[in-house]
Amino acid sequence: MKPNVISEQDEQKNRSKRSGLKRFIRIIVCLLLVTALVILSVLLLYAVNLHHKPDLDELLIRAELAKLPESIKNLQVETRLYFDDDIGRIALNLGELLVRFEAEPNDIENFINSSPGIDKNFVRSVGSLPESEDEPTWWPTDDSSGLMYVFGQWDIEGMVRVYNDSNSVRIWARYIVNPKLEDIKNFIERIYDDPDAFLVDLLGDLYEKMQDLFD
Repeated sequence: MKPNVISEQDEQKNRSKRSGLKRFIRIIVCLLLVTALVILSVLLLYAVNLHHKPDLDELLIRAELAKLPESIKNLQVETRLYFDDDIGRIALNLGELLVRFEAEPNDIENFINSSPGIDKNFVRSVGSLPESEDEPTWWPTDDSSGLMYVFGQWDIEGMVRVYNDSNSVRIWARYIVNPKLEDIKNFIERIYDDPDAFLVDLLGDLYEKMQDLFD
């Protein structure tokens, strides 16, 4: 009776099957983990955004803008969730800020010069702001010309428009509602970029033992 001998070709097939099975298990585990994390993140984003709404002072500090002038009058402020035209819906962790006020010309100039976040090298002439269904009624201006300055940090960016005819200022900004939640986003992106490395870090020895079962 001939002894059972496993040919090299059969051994290669077995190794290929084991390798395929291990890859399949990794994919399933990754999908389950990613699905759970995405659901948890979305719920957390909604929960935090419902209870966290940065006020004007906080956003001015984050944008590295100066305090509003003492001669300020007719101040109008609106913060709202940001509608992203690229994705066609509200972005979960993005907000939009609109501010309008009037002040003495010297105070407005001091506000611009005292704001370290404003790029003093980028100044652009702009025209009036027309009425829009997307903007509050106090946002438009009939001023024929003004100056626009830009500012930007990693968690907030926008522009300041100054109109000398009416001595008015309009600040628009798009900002991250809660910067800490960006850690969650980066965490999920890391899973997609390198799921094997994520699983090794997360499961440690258990992940290695799972692989050994098929060796």
